[in-house]
Amino acid sequence: MCVRSCSSGLAVAVGLVSLTALVTGFVSNVWLYTREPVALPNNQPPTTVTFRIGFWRVCPALNKTNYTVRE
Repeated sequence: MCVRSCSSGLAVAVGLVSLTALVTGFVSNVWLYTREPVALPNNQPPTTVTFRIGFWRVCPALNKTNYTVRE
């Protein structure tokens, strides 16, 4: 009955991975960083919205890119 013992082992492995991910989410402050480019109207400079996401908070930040040419 390899099918039953293999599926039991797989269930335990998936459970341990899930528990590890959950504990990491509770212990760490921020566990996901995303960066999204945003096109603003009226030819404004390119802008990027950055999110830091955790279990307890979401921190958005707006970053404008400054392209000045210096000669």
